[in-house]
Amino acid sequence: MNITDKACPRGKQARWVPYRHSNGLAIYQHQGDGRATNEYMVSAVVRGSPTDVLRALLDPCSSTTILGPALEAEVLESTPGRQVLRIQLQALGPTAALFRPREAVVQRLLKKDEDGVYVVLFSSIDTADSSTQEFGVIEVPEGLGHGVRRTHPVRCRVSGGYTISKRQGYRGVDSPESLLTMILQVQDMGGWLNPCHPLYRVVDWWSGGAYESFLERMLLGVMLVRDVVEKSRFVVAPQAFTFYEDEVAAAAAATSTGQAEEAPFRADTDGGRVSPSSLRTSTFVMREAASHFNQQQKQRQAVTAAEAASVAAAKARLTPFSAGSLGSYSIHSAQPGSGVRGLGISRLASQRMPGGLVLGSRGSAAAPAAVQEEEPEPMFQLPSKYYEEIHTPGRDYPFKVRGATYLDDGLKVPAGQPMFELLGMEVVDTGGSRTCPHISRFLPCVRRSSKPFLFVFNMMVPGPPTLCCVMVFGSDTHPDDLGQPQDDPEDSDWQPFDFLMWRFIHGDDNERCSLFKMIPRIAEGSWLIKQSVGTTPVILARKLATQFFVTEKYVEVAVDVGSSSTAQYVTGMVRGGAKSLVLDLGLVLEGHNSWELPEVLLGAMRVRRLDLHAASRLDDSKEVPMRITKTAAPTSSAESRS
Repeated sequence: MNITDKACPRGKQARWVPYRHSNGLAIYQHQGDGRATNEYMVSAVVRGSPTDVLRALLDPCSSTTILGPALEAEVLESTPGRQVLRIQLQALGPTAALFRPREAVVQRLLKKDEDGVYVVLFSSIDTADSSTQEFGVIEVPEGLGHGVRRTHPVRCRVSGGYTISKRQGYRGVDSPESLLTMILQVQDMGGWLNPCHPLYRVVDWWSGGAYESFLERMLLGVMLVRDVVEKSRFVVAPQAFTFYEDEVAAAAAATSTGQAEEAPFRADTDGGRVSPSSLRTSTFVMREAASHFNQQQKQRQAVTAAEAASVAAAKARLTPFSAGSLGSYSIHSAQPGSGVRGLGISRLASQRMPGGLVLGSRGSAAAPAAVQEEEPEPMFQLPSKYYEEIHTPGRDYPFKVRGATYLDDGLKVPAGQPMFELLGMEVVDTGGSRTCPHISRFLPCVRRSSKPFLFVFNMMVPGPPTLCCVMVFGSDTHPDDLGQPQDDPEDSDWQPFDFLMWRFIHGDDNERCSLFKMIPRIAEGSWLIKQSVGTTPVILARKLATQFFVTEKYVEVAVDVGSSSTAQYVTGMVRGGAKSLVLDLGLVLEGHNSWELPEVLLGAMRVRRLDLHAASRLDDSKEVPMRITKTAAPTSSAESRS
């Protein structure tokens, strides 16, 4: 039995517990490991479409903001993919007389999930000293001293987001009701209300709950958005609740067409149909860890007749192996006249068959690669406890890829075993703010590897300091051993991955940009990071500066995360919480033609609670000599058939 399947005491489970009731809405607090956290959730059913709710939430002239009703709200910066807001708010009652207003400078992101759910994310950011002085924000404690006017705000830090879900069985624009849910994480309420302040408990008790007064003010936005939408249905609505649609029509139109202007990454438009997640239709929408059972129920629901036929066809080609055999799927030939290619094994697949057999053309045994025993295999400096390979027997299989009939029905199928084997991972500190594309030149684990061919994925994450997260995958067969593709790909003995890999190696950079995509997934982490990263396949070159370096021994894909402010924001959150995250990454070459489908994973790995202090320093004083490993001549197609 899986460890995750074992029952644990109810008090130790991560769950939402009732916190209090305010303004007609229930407020929940997240509890993890038996302790209350600083995350709060409130949700409400709104009688209006998700588009109407989104307009009311983003309208600059509305009666609320993403942090509730504000004394002042100002857009400080607005660029494609990034908007910075300054929001100042004040609690009511005695708290307003005793405490200065709170002010947050937040960055807002907007995206639309595949299941039609709008997601609005926000998180506090640091501002320059000049901006801080200009806005009058102070960092000193509460009180009348320090020569500061009492009306000057105190800086607070928050993060969180909204989800706007449609009703099941409706398209987004037709849904008569929406579920609006907000999660708020209070990182620092500022001044005396900072939980780390030595007088926090005394001041909060003496003031009669000043912390909760500010908290309720921030969560009040859900109720106000509901009022704006529902009262706008009537012929005469209160003037204070009207909003100007022209000012937010562009944002709503962009998200309604799946082209969210501020999505953290632009997803490739696969068009695959994904079952709506029950996360979006329950009050407890925000916690995937608590909804595993609901997800299983969704997977058991009946699909349409056309989809069922496609699934049956896919299963006929992808039958699971028996225990102890290779990969997750067996090899079947396509039925004559079906027009669908059978799923064979690419000659580039890593040699991981039982008994040490090496796969050749059409699954025949080929000669193993020559091994240079005189030189030991180079070691990776990052401890292996921080990463592991997935989509291998006995490990998780979280990813889906385009199936053999994707061009006809848009169906995705569970991905099998990767073609390239994970050799290791390095986290390299460049020693400053500079990036290091083609970092493989300085890594012995790449240049001195005994593998004939490697695929290196280099993600350059801005700091300070800048870190290069380098993932190395290896193959026991060099792509050049495939030879040249035949004129008629439909009559070729090549597998779909062979065509894609040949195009990737021998094509130009524009073609490589259109082929390479990454599938991210946060297996364990906070709701905010899960929503920011998402699970949709991403053509990285569409949003990030990407360089390709093709050599005789390896190909390196170098991605500069700092080239996009939105991507930099998302990776900044991931970097800040790396020690508590479990991140899955799948690398795929996208199939565009029938002979390039079904897709397979090029490589897949899981990064587990990475300690960035384990990064090694970059030594770029000289390049590491390249070690070339020759493979035996591949078996020809004619010999294979004889």
